[in-house]
Amino acid sequence: MDTAIERDSNCFCCGKDNEKGLHLVFSYPAEGEAEATLLVPEYFSGWKRITHGGFLSMLLDEAMAHACLADQRSAADQRSAGPAAGAEPASAAAQEAGSAVTGEITVRFLAPVETGTRVRVAGKVVQRKGRILSTEGRVYDSKGEVAAQASARFIAAKKPAP
Repeated sequence: MDTAIERDSNCFCCGKDNEKGLHLVFSYPAEGEAEATLLVPEYFSGWKRITHGGFLSMLLDEAMAHACLADQRSAADQRSAGPAAGAEPASAAAQEAGSAVTGEITVRFLAPVETGTRVRVAGKVVQRKGRILSTEGRVYDSKGEVAAQASARFIAAKKPAP
């Protein structure tokens, strides 16, 4: 991909400037982890009162992407901490953080999620090999039960040439 990956505030899931978006607010409970809660709008049904699987897949993708942000921020912070020889300045480390795209995703639906209920979506990075981040995600229904789970591989963007 020759196109530069740039973050903006128009993401459908978390973008504050997307007037039709979900405006999810993620928290980062630990390194490489992210989670958010939301009330599933009725208009995201597939079957009557059942949340569309594509919507749940999108939530899982977003949570795992935010887990990558948390992982990359942590790695960038570690590289920029202290006066270690060859350490990148904080600004360069901050620029690298948050640039990863979904390479593949697998979703398993375990139970229906009723529309109009509150869910929690969580993602975490489970392994990093070079630019490949392996992740896992879960959607928890209003009772706290796992309703869907996913695994995905994200590809961290290459650093821009100086």
